[in-house]
Formats: sequence, C-alpha cells, structure tokens
Amino acid sequence: MKAAELCSLLYTEQRLKSFKKWPFDPKSTKTKTQNTCTSVNLAKAGYIFFEDNCATCVFCGKTLEFEPQDNPFNEHRSHSPNCVFLEMMEKDETEWTVKEFEVLIAALCTRECLTTVKRWQEELLVQGRKVRKRIEPFIDDNN
Repeated sequence: MKAAELCSLLYTEQRLKSFKKWPFDPKSTKTKTQNTCTSVNLAKAGYIFFEDNCATCVFCGKTLEFEPQDNPFNEHRSHSPNCVFLEMMEKDETEWTVKEFEVLIAALCTRECLTTVKRWQEELLVQGRKVRKRIEPFIDDNN
C-alpha cells in the first residue's frame, strides 16, 4: 500500500469508503430493527471492510466477524484491548495532537510491515515446497 493511501486510513471518512455493501447498514438490511453495527460505527471504531460481515482494524490488524447488534466500539475494546486507537476513537479527529498522530501513524506502518512480512513468509513456504518437490527425486533415501 502506498504511503498516502495508508495515511488516509487515519480518518474515519476514508475507512468508511471501504464499506461499499455492508450487510447491516439500514439501506441493505431486510430487518426493521435498529442495527448498531453499521459501516459508520465500524469506521469510527477504526475498522475497514474485510469480507462478508467481517472488518479489520487498520491500527492493530484485528479482524472480527460482526453481528447486526454488535457494538463495534465495545467489540474492539474486548478483542483488542491494547490497540493504540482505543484511546483516540472517542475523540474528534480534529482534536488529535501531533503526538497522537505519531502514535497512529507508527501503528499503521507497523501493521503494514507485518502484513508484508507475512506475505513474504507465505511465498517463501510455497517456493520452498516447489523446490523440495523438484529435488526429491534426486535425494538418496539411504543417506
């Protein structure tokens, strides 16, 4: 992910754009009940869309499966109590300090680096299996 795109995820408005067809938004749900697990609340709680009814926190990387009546703020606190965003999700973004921005940017960058390293690890495992498969016929089982 490019730096500008990554940094844009600091803001609720940008995170909200990832929820194109969130199943629990009023316009897309068939029930008449008031859902608390809307795309707006998820974005405010630090999440972006992952798949189906799942979302991922851009700061801690925690992915959760949500139900219509889940409270994204409470679920975030419960499942990822050490997420750096928890302290700031109650504040208006316009009131964040430079220090708070630094902490959030560091969390975004760390999560992105970890995602990249995991992707590399998976690719190395795949390539290792391919190499092993190619050289196994040449390995003497008696040694």
